[in-house]
Amino acid sequence: MEKTYEITGMHCQSCVGKLTGALSELDGVDSAVVTLDPPRAHVEGSRIEFDRVMEATASAGDYSAREISGEVPAPKSTPQGKSKLATYYPLILIVTFLLAGCAILQLRSGTWSWMDYMSDFMGGFFVVFGFFKLLDLRGFADAYQTYDVIASNFRR
Repeated sequence: MEKTYEITGMHCQSCVGKLTGALSELDGVDSAVVTLDPPRAHVEGSRIEFDRVMEATASAGDYSAREISGEVPAPKSTPQGKSKLATYYPLILIVTFLLAGCAILQLRSGTWSWMDYMSDFMGGFFVVFGFFKLLDLRGFADAYQTYDVIASNFRR
């Protein structure tokens, strides 16, 4: 028997890992696949009861599940047709621009100092990757709460 649930409260891959672990540990569950986009859990097994799934979901964190009726295809465990190069292309592009930009700064100064080069690189790295927080500010704050003791006591 296979059942699909819509999950609310997930914001990151850490949430996916927590829910996958909690659902996989249920008695009678053979496999559990949780996806972030769309936020769903596909559970296969001999004894899948909604109450037990709700308890496991709630015990993993601030999540809730709603059973989806009808035929919903199970997700594929690997990304469709994406090579490693395509996956890491944005990261490779950003690091390449940072390396080249820092090299240009060093060449323009007239002297080459590896210490200054690395200082420029790290400064650029932190500025560029700091902007990624702005892409999903709410998701960043929720994810940060899961591992920061002070932040976990403020915003819920």
